[in-house]
Amino acid sequence: MTRPLLLSACIATLMLAAPVLAQPSPKDASSISASNEAATRGPADAALVGALHEFAYERGALYAVQASPQRITDIALEPGETLLSVSAGDTTRWIVGDAQSGVAGNIQSHILVKPNAANLSTNLVIMTDRRVYHVDLKSTSGAAMAAVAWRYPVAMTLATSQPPAPPPAAAAPAPSPVFTPETLNLRYRIDGDKPDWRPLSAFDDGKQVYIEMPDNLIEAPPLHVIGDEGLEAVNYRIRGKYYIVDRLFKKAELRLGSGWTQKKVVIIRQTPIAAVNTDGGPNG
Repeated sequence: MTRPLLLSACIATLMLAAPVLAQPSPKDASSISASNEAATRGPADAALVGALHEFAYERGALYAVQASPQRITDIALEPGETLLSVSAGDTTRWIVGDAQSGVAGNIQSHILVKPNAANLSTNLVIMTDRRVYHVDLKSTSGAAMAAVAWRYPVAMTLATSQPPAPPPAAAAPAPSPVFTPETLNLRYRIDGDKPDWRPLSAFDDGKQVYIEMPDNLIEAPPLHVIGDEGLEAVNYRIRGKYYIVDRLFKKAELRLGSGWTQKKVVIIRQTPIAAVNTDGGPNG
């Protein structure tokens, strides 16, 4: 007869030990909801430039962006604005990457977002050298916003367009990475057009893909991975003359321009990603 009592005592102990999640008071919850609603700027508040939704930038505003599976939504920053960081609330069900367009001296940063399913929501915090953007992301099976940008108050534009004070000493360019040849998978093929920025080679170390570009690269075309469902955003950065992609891929493309002037180069991995060498080396 003592077992049920002992079990009850154990359950009671576990209930007492279980963490209790703090809940905001009804008053606080109502205040938060009201302030978020008042700060939200939706698609109807944006000016339309073709398929581009252009919001008026306001400090503290929350910008509602609607995306859709199998579509990439382009969030474009002000030309010349330097992207410092992008943080997403849900990085499991949303693909978030960044890319650049333009030429040296007038580079424009882009944040590319794509949901894995409909009826998802999360947020983005975008930090730059000029301002912070708060974005509320929602996914739908219906129409998606193709592109989002901002227009800025004249005073803010004038302030940010002033030439910055010269640094105490010019920063040295980031050196190209150093590789150990025997650990690399070199089996990549480069196809497509032959612009000045066509890559010289591509290879991986089992974790990251390195795309070697020509010396003195003037244009930096954005990189997209081509997955089973189309273009995917991917995290990458440029170091020296290399694009460094933070994951392996089967196929990717570099694309610059539009219409009949568009140039496209495709990078294809020639071995399965799942394959592992029997000698314990990297994927081949």
